[in-house]
This record gives sequence, structure tokens and C-alpha cells, in this order.
Amino acid sequence: MPTWIPEPVPAHPDTRMRAFFDRLPAGSVKLDLSAELLPGTWWRLEEGGEVVGYGWMDVTWGDAQVMLAVDPEAHRGGNGRAIVEHLTHEAHEQGLGFLFNTIPAGHPDPDGVRAFLTSCGFEASGLDGGLLRMRVRG
Repeated sequence: MPTWIPEPVPAHPDTRMRAFFDRLPAGSVKLDLSAELLPGTWWRLEEGGEVVGYGWMDVTWGDAQVMLAVDPEAHRGGNGRAIVEHLTHEAHEQGLGFLFNTIPAGHPDPDGVRAFLTSCGFEASGLDGGLLRMRVRG
């Protein structure tokens, strides 16, 4: 059973976080791990003591940009959906209106990510082909 662990505000991301993001395919996440501080709120998803994913949410003006990353070896196990559900729950608890996700330019599988996110309730925003949004519901 996966376990959610809130991350403290990552400053100089720890070895575990760096090791996780280094395993992801190039271009799949736009994240500067050399930054002094990684803003927003972070959660780590672990299974059997191993990190299988991260969820991130950054709130601005009543909405939130979100990012999720799942270990390539943990795909198709429901971990991505669990991350989206957790982020949606957190957004609802905070009274937010929408969640936004931007598929990074250069992502190795933008169509697969778009299909996954739309299956979770995200829709194209109409503003940009890579920007998706989902209304937060209770």
C-alpha cells in the first residue's frame, strides 16, 4: 500500500529526491534541482520504503499548478492516478478552483501524458496545446 509523505520545503534537494528525478527520462520534468529552494508544496509517494513518485502543487490566485512524476518502473500501477487524486484532495481542502499542468516541451511522450491526464479529468485549456486544467470538485 503506497504511503504519502509530506516533504518539507526542499532546499538543496536531498539525495533521495535527486536520485529519483535522475532516473526519469530526459525532458519528462522541467525542474532545476540545483536551485537554492524548490517552491510549492511537495509530497513523496513511497511503497515498501522506496520512492515511486512525487506530487507538487504551487498555489497562485486560487488555482494551483501541479506536477507529478512516477518512477518509470512503477508505471501502470495506479501511482500516477493516486498522485492526481491526492493533489485534487489537497486542492479541494484549500478551496482552490482549478489545477493546471503543463506538459514540458521536449517531453518524450506528450501524447501519453495528455491521454493519462485527460483520463483523470484534465482538459485542454484552449490557451496552449501543452496546458491542461481540471476544475476542483469535492
